[in-house]
Amino acid sequence: MAKKYSRPSQPYSDEFLRKYSEEHLWYEIDMLFGIGQYLSESTAVCGPTPDDARRINNLLIEGFGIHLRNVIDFLFWDRPAPTDVVASDFCNPGAWENLRPPIGSALTRARTRSNRELAHLTTSRIAGAVPEKNWDAVALLKELKPTLKLWLEKAKPSTKSTRIKELIDSL
Repeated sequence: MAKKYSRPSQPYSDEFLRKYSEEHLWYEIDMLFGIGQYLSESTAVCGPTPDDARRINNLLIEGFGIHLRNVIDFLFWDRPAPTDVVASDFCNPGAWENLRPPIGSALTRARTRSNRELAHLTTSRIAGAVPEKNWDAVALLKELKPTLKLWLEKAKPSTKSTRIKELIDSL
């Protein structure tokens, strides 16, 4: 018989958040910055066929957009669902909302774009092979770094894993 998983409820315990930061938050940030670094280099994607190479490249782009949206929501989302985990959960009540910088226009556009192009089939998708279809991974990651480092500095020490500290410090 499968073990039943009980979902934690808000406010989350420091121990839950520490474990969450060690696994899930670490994964999102690692994937975002890892894929972003890869996309910023002119490395050709290979596959058994040209169609496979195109699909793998598209998966990398989609992965970047999805992880970008998740990290943006983590840092800036003010209306989390009852099961969401956001940056403010790791801080004293009200502290993160008062400390974090406002979300920039590039991150706002990127979040909207990822919702439209990656999470839904809409007429808002960018058509064709036009320059505005490219993601400026370097600029978006550069804009996120200071806010992630600020979060790391301001989150309660008991909520952060060593693993997440090391990852964000390395950015």
